[in-house]
Amino acid sequence: MRTLRSMEMLKSCSVEALQRMRGLLTEVTYKDGEYVIRQGEPGEKFYVVVEGECAAYVDGGADATAAATKA
Repeated sequence: MRTLRSMEMLKSCSVEALQRMRGLLTEVTYKDGEYVIRQGEPGEKFYVVVEGECAAYVDGGADATAAATKA
């Protein structure tokens, strides 16, 4: 719950909304170098990086990098 509450885009959500969201989340672990999603695939999921880091590539070049920090 603390992880969700620490996200800027979710700070205005009520505790009840965050609890409902938490109940819908599934923890998934990816190996180093493994793709989470590829450009052009439908965006059907919401990802939260809790530990480690990830990079987004647009047309084969790095566009953004995200790293998790412990709250």
